[in-house]
Amino acid sequence: MTVHTTTVLAYLPELTTNDEETSHYNSRFSAIKCIGLEIYLLTVTGVSRIVKAEPVTTAKIAPGLALGDSSILLSYSWIFLFNKRTALSEVPEGTNLMSCGFRKVRRTCHMIFTQYRSLF
Repeated sequence: MTVHTTTVLAYLPELTTNDEETSHYNSRFSAIKCIGLEIYLLTVTGVSRIVKAEPVTTAKIAPGLALGDSSILLSYSWIFLFNKRTALSEVPEGTNLMSCGFRKVRRTCHMIFTQYRSLF
């Protein structure tokens, strides 16, 4: 669930700059997340009842189901849904992708601490 939320928030600015559309996307993504969580919990409960599992066995079944579902859905997404696209920015000369990312995070943290104190 956290991975989904992080991904949505990371790519949301690329979807639109319109605040009304952003609000619409946020509400839809939240609804999808909640529905998905409910389906997962009902599935775990159903499987546990079918096999008459004890609580410890249910605790073992739950991550197994999560792994299976995630593997199928993420594989499908990576293979069929992601399109090739050009980079939105260039990696500065003298750095690599990893160090560039850390520098951007450091700059963002510095900006939050100095200019947007209420976010801190």
